[in-house]
Amino acid sequence: MSKSRYECIDLIRGFTVFLMIIFHFFYDLHVFRLVTIDFSRDLFWWSFPRFIVFLFLIAVGMSLALVNHNGIQWSVFWKRFIKIAFFALLISVATYFGFRKNWIYFGTLHCIALASLCALPFLQRPKLSLLTTVAILTPLAFGYRYPFFKLPHQAMDYIPLLPWFAIVTLGIFLFHQGLHLVSFPSFIGKRKLIWLGKHSLKVYIVHQVILFPLVYLLSVLLRNI
Repeated sequence: MSKSRYECIDLIRGFTVFLMIIFHFFYDLHVFRLVTIDFSRDLFWWSFPRFIVFLFLIAVGMSLALVNHNGIQWSVFWKRFIKIAFFALLISVATYFGFRKNWIYFGTLHCIALASLCALPFLQRPKLSLLTTVAILTPLAFGYRYPFFKLPHQAMDYIPLLPWFAIVTLGIFLFHQGLHLVSFPSFIGKRKLIWLGKHSLKVYIVHQVILFPLVYLLSVLLRNI
């Protein structure tokens, strides 16, 4: 394993991407009325995407701390930030024209881009990161809801910076505790998950481009049987 990559982080990313593909498959089935799922009221389907975002943001915090643990690597940081921000904008534009009533204006990638900027002061400060996580999450236990800009329509993906930034700082703290050094025994699919982790952004961008029309074709076929 190279110094810049660790199995644990790639496995977290890969497993998260795998779960995301499963979720979007069922989401697309629902869109084309092949199944009926209440994503806002069914506890499992409400929790599932939030668990996926949780894992993504843990990996974001760990990765940021890993790459910049000897000081902020500005050229690497800005290259990564611009790439994520570009794809976030691309998703907004694509969903605006493709799904006008549910277009994504601040989804997972938007949150990751802004959270990456906000995380810069925390990258070498694990104690501050943990305190920030606790400080952000504690009010939620008392019913507090953080204000964040929200458009009137129901977006397909909406991940406000708060409280989700707390998960990024948790990832930073876990990196400093050595979580990235954890190794796993071989298991079926491990190498595939690591591959998904290494190419997570690409898979994130293209999987729905492939999955959505395939589910549409499936719906057409099933309705014509």
